[in-house]
Amino acid sequence: MERARIQIRAAVSANRREVTEEERETIRGYWRHAMRLLRIRELAEQANDADGAARADKLLERFGKRFYEETRILNAKAPLKNAAPGTLPRPVSTTGGAGTE
Repeated sequence: MERARIQIRAAVSANRREVTEEERETIRGYWRHAMRLLRIRELAEQANDADGAARADKLLERFGKRFYEETRILNAKAPLKNAAPGTLPRPVSTTGGAGTE
């Protein structure tokens, strides 16, 4: 769980971006779903249902991959921290020369 928290914090704060409400909703949904799957896994283990526990683990892994991909996409769309609302960062020249933008 702690590893997941660290990964989420790193994904959300990547590229010095603000955390948007859409990202917050995605994170809330992830934790709600992850906790349900962990509870299912726990109940399966208590019932000695190895197949059920394995299915819960597999679903949790698949859901986690999808979550991190969605978080990466949302983070790329988020505004930069300390940027004035409605402003975009200046594009970087890819031509290589100074003053060739």
